[in-house]
Amino acid sequence: QLPFNILDNINLRGEIIRKANENGVEVHTRSTFLQGLIFKNSNDLSSSLKPIKPYLDSIKCISKNYNITIQDLALKYVLSQKKINNILIGVETLEQLEMNFNSTLNNLSQETINEINRINIKDVRLLNPSNW
Repeated sequence: QLPFNILDNINLRGEIIRKANENGVEVHTRSTFLQGLIFKNSNDLSSSLKPIKPYLDSIKCISKNYNITIQDLALKYVLSQKKINNILIGVETLEQLEMNFNSTLNNLSQETINEINRINIKDVRLLNPSNW
């Protein structure tokens, strides 16, 4: 089980996912919504998270350009990874569960996936909630 999402994406986790698959290990991912960070307004970030602002802005731009919610973008991106066997997500309400289920009904275009894959965070400490 490892974190995987639109920020902590194939650039950072692709190699370990590939190796796990080659060795017959099932891959389960968590942190699809990065503890809600991907939904935050990039102008309201704490000082420790300011460096992640351009990446959040990229997500919002992709969301707008493809007319897809950030929730759908995040969940569909993880679901688009053929080498990931299962996704663990938490919900607090029935409405959230229904929204997540509805997000699974359609796929992202390869063009959208490619744009997400261009997001490449160099400072991985930004992706660890214990550093926030």
